[in-house]
Amino acid sequence: MQLADVCIASQEYEKALELVESAYEIMFSLFGAEDPDSVNVSSRKSTILYHLGRYDEALSLGMRNIELYDKFSGKLNYLRLEQLVTVYKCYLKVGSPEQIKDMRDNVLTIGEQLLSKDSKQLKEITDLNKD
Repeated sequence: MQLADVCIASQEYEKALELVESAYEIMFSLFGAEDPDSVNVSSRKSTILYHLGRYDEALSLGMRNIELYDKFSGKLNYLRLEQLVTVYKCYLKVGSPEQIKDMRDNVLTIGEQLLSKDSKQLKEITDLNKD
């Protein structure tokens, strides 16, 4: 996963996807699909799919991951927030105006609860809301 993070940072998304898929296969075989660590890997995959322009796949996977984060750790979880942001970005590409508004409100509300008012992440979320 750390190597996949390096590939993501350097925008080598195809390589990152290969690495994440391999990591997911290992996690799935050891712990199953509904293990928190498997969900974290799946969440990373959703983000990579978004960067590859595969918005529908990223959205579908992201929504599933959000449901699992809710099950494991509730709504106020930073990893869940990251996945919400990815899903929101997908909605900006392929969603309806209602979906976009609902997700924007959700992301902003959770972001304001989890992040400090002057954090870089909250500013990025707020900037997404200006689109």
